[in-house]
Amino acid sequence: MEDKMAIDKNSVIPIYYQLAKFLENQIRQGKFQPGEALPTEMELAERFQI
Repeated sequence: MEDKMAIDKNSVIPIYYQLAKFLENQIRQGKFQPGEALPTEMELAERFQI
């Protein structure tokens, strides 16, 4: 799944920053519509196993 590849737990880049950039890219690509709620912190943690 491409989502899990978006977060590299071994990277020197902090996980929170990688996750923020992933969400930013998803928004820019139109994966989220205006007014649509973003996933909760718990949903993101489960999805990315972090």
